[in-house]
Amino acid sequence: MSHSTLAQDKMPTAFALFSGRNLAFFLIAITLYRILSLMQPQVSLFYDEAYYYHWSLNLDWGYYSKPPMVAWVIALFTNLFGHSDVAVKMGAPILYSATAGILFFIGRRLWSTAAGVTAACVFSSVLLVGFNSLFITTDAPLLFFWALSTYLFIRAVDSNHWQDWITLGVSVGLGMLSKYTMGALPMGLFIFMALSPSHRPLLFTAKPWAAALLAGLIFSPNIYWNYLHDFVTLSHTSDISQLDRQLFHPDKLAEFVFSQLLVYGPIWSYFLLRQWFSKHARSSLPHIGLLLALFLPLFLVISTQALLSRAFINWAAPCIIGVALSVGYFLSQHPKKLLVGLAVQLLLVSTFYHWPFILNGLGIEPTRKNNVYQRTEGWPQLAQQIAPILKSNPDALLTSPSRKLLAYVGFYGDSGDLRVARWNSNPDRIDDYYDLFFNLRTYENQPQQAFIVIDNIPVVPERLARFDSCSGATHFTQPVFKDLTRELYLYICRGFKGY
Repeated sequence: MSHSTLAQDKMPTAFALFSGRNLAFFLIAITLYRILSLMQPQVSLFYDEAYYYHWSLNLDWGYYSKPPMVAWVIALFTNLFGHSDVAVKMGAPILYSATAGILFFIGRRLWSTAAGVTAACVFSSVLLVGFNSLFITTDAPLLFFWALSTYLFIRAVDSNHWQDWITLGVSVGLGMLSKYTMGALPMGLFIFMALSPSHRPLLFTAKPWAAALLAGLIFSPNIYWNYLHDFVTLSHTSDISQLDRQLFHPDKLAEFVFSQLLVYGPIWSYFLLRQWFSKHARSSLPHIGLLLALFLPLFLVISTQALLSRAFINWAAPCIIGVALSVGYFLSQHPKKLLVGLAVQLLLVSTFYHWPFILNGLGIEPTRKNNVYQRTEGWPQLAQQIAPILKSNPDALLTSPSRKLLAYVGFYGDSGDLRVARWNSNPDRIDDYYDLFFNLRTYENQPQQAFIVIDNIPVVPERLARFDSCSGATHFTQPVFKDLTRELYLYICRGFKGY
């Protein structure tokens, strides 16, 4: 599948700066810059990150709504660097830069060194990649294994060696343990082989099927975990998909398609549309079938989901791999356009990173309407007010009906430990990981067990009456902006009597 020409590794003079070595310096620099950006005061954990951190304290093969990889990544970095915001998040910028490095090798193998360099640069400056580099999510390992599996697939079909097919199977399996969306990649690759006359004979050999079987075996512990827990992940996925409601929302489809152009960024979206709406540009793109296999199956699946119900903006995130390769090939022939586009895209990402400082420099008072970090600011300071109470009651369980509060207060008030009791009186509905393993009903009729009950509104007397005794409310506040103050009400209770 490799594309060799006499000019394959001869880059235009204007592009000489962007050798593979200089790309490595660029990726190292942007990774360090993004890690340093994590240390800014406004970049605290989003509550999902604190929630995933609590997963990482109990390593397992599954976690209610997701496979285990994100928890494993967090566990790796927090064990290496301590239980801090930066350590929790650090896997994100590192994995995204590693993904960019893999795109370089894909582009170089398919087309040229120049195409590999440009694909890596395009990927690194996609707005969603820049945004997500500050937040650890399942997309970071997913995109890494999506890119790695693509590279290994290209090697496997070129060499047809067993070792390449086996490593491909391992990579796909690990991708499935990162996010179930990974299943769209082997589907696309098998369709590609079936439709490609030169690759179709591979389907009549054992190697691709052995790779698929190995991927399934690596993924199987998560299936078994779901079996042991009544396939709770499927129930959660069904809930967020909302396919049980009115089906047909063309407005949601249009919103999803437009959102994808937004997450790529204005410059890369412009070149993507220009390339694919030009018959000449499309016809001159080598390996177009492979690029479509990386992009189209997942994009169609998520678009259908959007049409029927809704789709979140990041559900088609792996499509960025195909987009970066496509735009990268096109811009490898236009190095000056790449440099301008890269500068604009990175400027937009940096504007997001440092937005509070920009507001301050312009003399604009931050509010919940103009500060992009308003959803995360103030929570660390609020939780740290409660830390002395948690430390002085080491056997008490943090109790709340709110996943957000359990995650934030549990991390910032008592990092390194997980002692929660989730309030949910409905035994037929499991709402989250805390509910699955740490529901309050587990501690019924234990008179000496203490609970630190928290909520962001005063707890109603009927709920407090479910305990043998409760203290009066302690009210904590944390001003954030002139129009935003975090609040929390805390009670120390003993002896849960049952719902």
